[in-house]
Amino acid sequence: MPEPADPNLVAREGATPPAARVPPPPGAKAGELERAIYELRVHQVELEMQNEELRRVQLELAQMRDYYMELFDLAPVGHLVLDREGKVLEANQAAARFVGVAREALVGRHLSAFMGEAAADAFHLHRQAVIAGSRQHNCEIELTAASGRKVPVHIASVARNGEAGCGMTLRSVLIDLTELRESEGRLSQIAHHVADAFVLSDVRQGRILYVSPAFEAITGRSEQALYDAGAKASAWVHPDDRAVVVAEIDRHLASPGGYDLTFRILRPDGEVRWVRARGTAIAGADGRVERDVVVLSDITEHRALQEQLQHAHKMEAIGTLASGVAHDFNNVLQGIIGCTTLAMREGIPVEQMRGYIAAATKVAHRGGQLAAQLLAFSRKEVANARALSIDEVLHGGKNMLERLVTEKIRIELETSAPRCPVLADAVQVEQIVMNLASNARDAMPEGGTLTLGTEEVELLPSEASARGLEAGRYLRLRVSDSGTGMDERTRARIFEPFFTTKAVGKGTGLGLASVFAIVRDLGGHIEVESRPGSGTRFDLLFPCAPPEGIVADPPEEGTATALGRRTVLVVEDELLIRMALVRFLKELGLSVHEAASPLDALELVRTYPGPLDLLITDIVMPDMLGTKLAELLRERHPTLRILFISANPQGVVGEEAPALPEPLLQKPFGEAELVAKVGEILNAP
Repeated sequence: MPEPADPNLVAREGATPPAARVPPPPGAKAGELERAIYELRVHQVELEMQNEELRRVQLELAQMRDYYMELFDLAPVGHLVLDREGKVLEANQAAARFVGVAREALVGRHLSAFMGEAAADAFHLHRQAVIAGSRQHNCEIELTAASGRKVPVHIASVARNGEAGCGMTLRSVLIDLTELRESEGRLSQIAHHVADAFVLSDVRQGRILYVSPAFEAITGRSEQALYDAGAKASAWVHPDDRAVVVAEIDRHLASPGGYDLTFRILRPDGEVRWVRARGTAIAGADGRVERDVVVLSDITEHRALQEQLQHAHKMEAIGTLASGVAHDFNNVLQGIIGCTTLAMREGIPVEQMRGYIAAATKVAHRGGQLAAQLLAFSRKEVANARALSIDEVLHGGKNMLERLVTEKIRIELETSAPRCPVLADAVQVEQIVMNLASNARDAMPEGGTLTLGTEEVELLPSEASARGLEAGRYLRLRVSDSGTGMDERTRARIFEPFFTTKAVGKGTGLGLASVFAIVRDLGGHIEVESRPGSGTRFDLLFPCAPPEGIVADPPEEGTATALGRRTVLVVEDELLIRMALVRFLKELGLSVHEAASPLDALELVRTYPGPLDLLITDIVMPDMLGTKLAELLRERHPTLRILFISANPQGVVGEEAPALPEPLLQKPFGEAELVAKVGEILNAP
């Protein structure tokens, strides 16, 4: 017979209790009775161990329930267990707080008791949807707290079977939307009362997510029109700007970051408006751009005002030039008066007389150049660009600069780029130089040195790329002064429109902004270095243009051109000018007729039976513009060639003459220039 098992060993090894045995009948052997008693003791030990484990598990469950009940009550969202009819079976503190009652007062009541009629109907439909669909359902309703306060909530519910002994129940989560609604209200107030439009789009799906009401005021199109159009809204951009805008936006949306674009749009009524789009491309969790936020501003009026102020800035500079210009013109007039007075003296030798007259002519040409510079600087429009020698512009404008900066400032020219012309208009270059010189003058109130130099440089691909340029040959225009200099904060803002360090009324803040704009339009780049007390240096880079475009100097006086026997009509209301023109042309062997006014010219042509090859006419005259006269004469002589002359051709541009007439010879001009221009016109095919 095997040894009986040790009860402790049985307990340690977790032996399964033996099968229940029937107590031995009376008279059973003592060994069998002892074995039965032993087995009963083993079973008792096992039961005690199971009871201990059960008590431990019950304690852990109670602790776990207390833990989760704390979380349940501390949760900022409401938690409810409802029956099919919406009666509250369980609730946390947040849910009770939403309706303004204690949790005990909430449990056992129908949640619809805290709703208005419309909300109760929506809640009923919500419960039915959850029960029928057996999956999560969401809705938004408004609870009415015991105090009468309205609480908008979002409810998400799922159905569960057999919970709390009630068959099917609903587990619901309530989220208080009060702060969200208030935030939406504040955003809506902002969106409805600012002039800028806000647009939020999903870049990956190509969908518009939000459009503020100002969009319609700016574009003339409804918010819904943008929702419907999506990416096709690029068709609303002005055709001349569309390709650039689309390419720029695509480039910016390739990676997260901000962008700032200015372009034109077309409204449905055909009106063109200027807009500024400031956007931010926002990355998603994967690092790729997911959202695009754009602020759209109508800057049409702002641009118009800016253009007016830019012109005003030029007028301000001209005001500074006025005394210097008057000084130069008085010197010109004095030279002419002196020379002509000496030439008219009796008994003077012919050669000496010729010398005085030649000197007077030279002085007169200098006066004409001065007037041309001033008119070019003051006019709003810019003539057509051509390959221009910056070296020549600087040397030709030195006298004007000296008048601008006053005698306290010494001007030094260090030009060394004669073979690097720049595709520009002289007016643009003059405006750049004048604005930079004006700033230098203000930075040197006690006097100093203004240095202007040119140099041809070759930009390597890395150097060009760092400046947003193409590699190749460039002209570097360096303008430096020995003035007060600037700190870093000022230097960072000098190209901003309307930024100025001058006193109120002393500057528009557009000088350097216009310089920056012109340099950019010419495909160039501008850099500035400056430190307080160490002066300022501007480096401007312009791409070199082919040298063949540089305008050649006019031919020397007296150059003759074989023109054959042609007939010319000269129309000029100034007697001395007309007299000189007629004499110059007759010396070329031309047949010349003259008229003092457009009406006289029309009468002359009406009675003149012969051919007419060329009309030379002033533009601004009494009774009629020269451009109109040319139109009328061409009706009678369709092959008539025209040469316009004018002292200020830009001054006639307007409704009657929308553009500068061509070909044009600007006064004052010499005999050689007239002869060359007439020969060019008459000998043209």
